[in-house]
Amino acid sequence: MAYALGISGGIVRRRLDRLTGNRTMQVVAVMEPGRLRSRTTAARPLQLDPSRVKAMAHELAANRQV
Repeated sequence: MAYALGISGGIVRRRLDRLTGNRTMQVVAVMEPGRLRSRTTAARPLQLDPSRVKAMAHELAANRQV
């Protein structure tokens, strides 16, 4: 990234640290389903009340597609 931008690695690290530290940016891993030999992979972020986490986990577990 630094090379492509024509800046030092230190500058990139500081900027990334600042952006992730103030939650402007989040770094996430994205899997490549074809390389995992998986039929289908999907990711869906969930926002729910912490008191509903267990109930939602049970609902998801009851679905055979999950």
